[in-house]
Amino acid sequence: MIIQLGWFLIFLTLSCIIVGICVYIYVLMTYHRKPIQCTLIHEESFKIPIKTERGKIDLEAKIIKSDYTPKNAAPCVITCHGWRGNLNGFRYLHYPLALYGYAIVTYSSRGHGKSGGRVQFPQIYEDIIKVFDFLQENSHDFGIDTNRIAVIGHSMGASIALMKPYQDARVKMVVGISGIHELKESYNKPRKLSAFLTKVYLRSFGRQPKLTEEINRAGSPKYYLSQPGIAQVLLIHAKDDKFVEFHNFEKNVALLRLSPDHTLVFEKGGHSFYHLECLILAQIIKWLEQFL
Repeated sequence: MIIQLGWFLIFLTLSCIIVGICVYIYVLMTYHRKPIQCTLIHEESFKIPIKTERGKIDLEAKIIKSDYTPKNAAPCVITCHGWRGNLNGFRYLHYPLALYGYAIVTYSSRGHGKSGGRVQFPQIYEDIIKVFDFLQENSHDFGIDTNRIAVIGHSMGASIALMKPYQDARVKMVVGISGIHELKESYNKPRKLSAFLTKVYLRSFGRQPKLTEEINRAGSPKYYLSQPGIAQVLLIHAKDDKFVEFHNFEKNVALLRLSPDHTLVFEKGGHSFYHLECLILAQIIKWLEQFL
């Protein structure tokens, strides 16, 4: 009887833990995705066609403006979500920045959200240039100035922002939030959560968790930031980030020789900065006013 009661308590405890984890993940995934209704804000969904080796895919996208956004040649902010996210991942930035007068473009990377295709290296990082090209070809319809672009990315999105856009003349500033420096640094660390997550991340791209030099270069901002760039680089990180450890931020700052006014550091905030969004928004507005 005692043994049976013991097993029952163990089963009950494990069940509670599993349910708790599921609820926590659900809250994280839906935290910024509740619909917002405001008569001053206007959203328009569209698709960005991308040519691939297997044909054409469409990336789901939308542009967000407000009554305060210029009708023509509006400065444009493009946001890039993190791994397994989608175009709604930056809602806490989208609507305030639209009300502030910017045109916001957000899209789901290939293999994410409702976008077509599958997650692929290095194509997922190169798609951002095709997004720029599409917006430029249709700039009159969207009413944006494609020579005044800012790119803001989180986690995987930070890698997207800190690579190709950094060297694109159309981009005036990039903001990397919780971004890596080099894939293999996290990958090769024994018994580290960041190493485990890097292996899971690579496997999600349909690859075995064996990091070749080709894959490393394709997914590491280090090799882009070490070259001359055009855009102003601004970095945000938390010291207690367990997914992308703080040394990544420190090495990116050292490589770029960034001054303190180009960075925002939190002692605590984890990887996603929940409940710190208002501070990040305030800093990004300050940077946009200065560089865009």
